[in-house]
Amino acid sequence: MQRRWLKVLTMVALATGAAAACDRPTSPLAPRASGPVSPRLSVTSGGYFIGGWKLLEGSHDALQTRIGVIDQRGGKLNIGASALIVPAGAVSGPTMFVFTLQTDPYISTKLVAMALSGPGMGRLVTVFAQPLTLTISYAGAKQQVPDPAKARVLWVENGVLLAVQPTSAQGNKLTTTVTHFTEYVPSIPDPNDDTGLN
Repeated sequence: MQRRWLKVLTMVALATGAAAACDRPTSPLAPRASGPVSPRLSVTSGGYFIGGWKLLEGSHDALQTRIGVIDQRGGKLNIGASALIVPAGAVSGPTMFVFTLQTDPYISTKLVAMALSGPGMGRLVTVFAQPLTLTISYAGAKQQVPDPAKARVLWVENGVLLAVQPTSAQGNKLTTTVTHFTEYVPSIPDPNDDTGLN
């Protein structure tokens, strides 16, 4: 039994890097690039930017990960005030979830899931039957968030903006629902962007 779990954990570690290789549909919510706005990550002396959005930079170098097995009954993983909530029916059986929160160079969450039973055992789960709720705390951000109502969670993969997620703000947390796993990043409108995309 212990060897099986070691094998599964090794597969999850390998899968974390492979998750970015999964095909993703183009989202109608993704902004159209026009003019100087790029859907790709760019770095300037003013920070990190993508598609007209400024990514929130963390105030310290930290990387935290929570791993848990959640089945069809649902469950929750927390890292401080950040959380991933898996509702009942989102997965069909025991699934290992890996929830990683990084604060350097910018705040982001990386999400990976792997089936632990059934015909898909050992395979990455990237799409879910029910939307999952993701809450990201930006309490440790270097910059101020002047208007939290305008802040958004971005769906990013390999440095490319896939979608601007519908987002709600409460306190210093942003919440969105997700049906695909990859990377999600809290952001504010780029104060220098005049394209009107955000």
